[in-house]
Amino acid sequence: MFIWIWYKPEAPASAPGVATERATNLKSLQQALAVERAIGETIRRFGRIDVLVNTAGAYQAGKPLHETSLETWDSLFDINAKSVFVLSRASIPQMLQQGAGKIISLASRAALTGEAGASVYSASKAAVMRLTESMAVELKGSGINVNCVMPGIIDTPVNRRAMPDAHHGSWVRPDALAGVILFLASEHARLPVGRNAHTLFSAKVTLKRGSGDLPSNTGLVPP
Repeated sequence: MFIWIWYKPEAPASAPGVATERATNLKSLQQALAVERAIGETIRRFGRIDVLVNTAGAYQAGKPLHETSLETWDSLFDINAKSVFVLSRASIPQMLQQGAGKIISLASRAALTGEAGASVYSASKAAVMRLTESMAVELKGSGINVNCVMPGIIDTPVNRRAMPDAHHGSWVRPDALAGVILFLASEHARLPVGRNAHTLFSAKVTLKRGSGDLPSNTGLVPP
């Protein structure tokens, strides 16, 4: 059984100064409360939460940092990073009570290195990576596995329209990405953790360019 929770942040009403800040804070609070209600209803109806998959995401790029608007920063961090924070925070208490659970978030290869024209997007996906690592350390020994998947460009109709001249054969197929997520959600994904201080008790799955299927050099890599 899959339960979909649509995380859709809304832009605050246009207002100067403190009014804008208050509107933004109110929207953030409303989003968090709506997520908590949805998680609570899921628990009441089904009794548990076994797997949380954070897939909400957005992409904006093309401008250097000094030409990037504050609205772009807020939007990308809200959708890419805050959604992971809010949904995970709401789900973890039930998983702790169960003594088991899986949290899987969608990051990006852009989290691994900064790129010209995509500073805010890279930073927002790096936040997903660090949230994943921190949760994995905090939840060590609880029976909860925390991972993030870090694909390159995903082969979707929207991306093909945006980049019609790109080499689409090198992009990650959606079914390959889904296969990795399904593996991490399964009982087969009981990864060894804590082998050394640098492992940080977490793993990131990188879908590398070069094949539409899962390539042989795809794997679990330490932070």
